[in-house]
Amino acid sequence: DDATSHQLLCTNKAIEDLNVIAYLGVPIHYPANTPIGALCVIDGAKRHWSEAEKIKLSQLGACLDDLIQLRASLKTSEGLRREQEEFTYAISHDLKSPTSTMQLLQSELEDTLGEYDGEARILLQHMNETATRMGELVDGVLGYTQLAGEEIETEPVSLKTIVDGVIRDSRG
Repeated sequence: DDATSHQLLCTNKAIEDLNVIAYLGVPIHYPANTPIGALCVIDGAKRHWSEAEKIKLSQLGACLDDLIQLRASLKTSEGLRREQEEFTYAISHDLKSPTSTMQLLQSELEDTLGEYDGEARILLQHMNETATRMGELVDGVLGYTQLAGEEIETEPVSLKTIVDGVIRDSRG
């Protein structure tokens, strides 16, 4: 009601500089409940703060705390999304390069075998299918990263098709 006679406020320079007589404040917090300041209302004359005014200021302070928490979470989320995107691009490049090399080597081996070794040709074909599938998976990861944050349309997936693909890839 009278900040000039309150033991915690009377020495505050703002009381004198702003000619504050009545002061009502609530602490404002950063995430992890770390206090960073106060939301306050002041008056140049003595006054009694009603219970309703105290509750309203406390509610506004809680809203401000929530807003600060939300903005901090969004900033953290955006940073993590960027890190994930950079990591995904790096790892995808690292996986695409050996996949392309495998396909090139497979093609060269096929050319040198001619038509003589049927079993080797089957293994080379399987190697090519596996490398192609690996490339498609890497492209899928890249596509997912590009869509991060966007609405993604879903579609039914056949578990049998997936299992058949895994079995086919494992046969070699």
